[in-house]
Amino acid sequence: MRRSGIDNWRQVWEERGSSYPSDDPIAIDGFDHAAGKMNEATVDHICKTITKQLNLEKSDRLLEVGCGVGMMLSRLANYAGLVVGTDYAMGMVQRGQNLFPHLLFLKADSNSLPFPDRSFTKVLLHSVTQYFSGYDYCESVIKEFLRVTGNQGKSLILLSDVVDLDKKEEYLAFREEMSTSVSDAPAWRSSVKETLHHQFYSRSFFQEIAARHHLSLTIMDREIPDYPNAAYRYDVLLQPDTP
Repeated sequence: MRRSGIDNWRQVWEERGSSYPSDDPIAIDGFDHAAGKMNEATVDHICKTITKQLNLEKSDRLLEVGCGVGMMLSRLANYAGLVVGTDYAMGMVQRGQNLFPHLLFLKADSNSLPFPDRSFTKVLLHSVTQYFSGYDYCESVIKEFLRVTGNQGKSLILLSDVVDLDKKEEYLAFREEMSTSVSDAPAWRSSVKETLHHQFYSRSFFQEIAARHHLSLTIMDREIPDYPNAAYRYDVLLQPDTP
């Protein structure tokens, strides 16, 4: 039986968490090659940007969904009072818990989180939407985020590093050029043989979701040094209309 795209991606991340040959969180979390490659300074820059976008304070309870092994979570823990990370791949969860034993990692799908209503004030989803199975799934994830934040008060939801549908062809050509021109070959490959595709999003998709769920919407272009993918991606910040 042919596996779904989301299941293929899940297998990739299961294997990556279990068998990636180094303990570098940036590399394990997938930012180790070509257009997606990052260094420590780039990740620090992104975390500082996220901190400002979410207006993180020590009184906040932050949930990062799709946290991988904690590349972001380990840094953002310095800014919020409580941080929790979830990932759908147990291999990533276990590796993250081993790397950062002082943090809490849990296995969970993005649209079915094991938390009561209003457990968190802020939710982050960084560079994950491209692995979703489609637009309906993405909206179900946002609805779940609204549930765990309570969709009121100071709650904020940040979907970061969303792949821009308007730049799809340009982006695919750029990725192809990067993959053939870079000299640093990836240190790890999955056993998954099927072609893996990314999910692209129009900005109007998030505008429609914001209207349906009575949310304020801010869409921000990405300007990130030493992260080539940024030119083809954007960030989405959602918050309740009412104070």
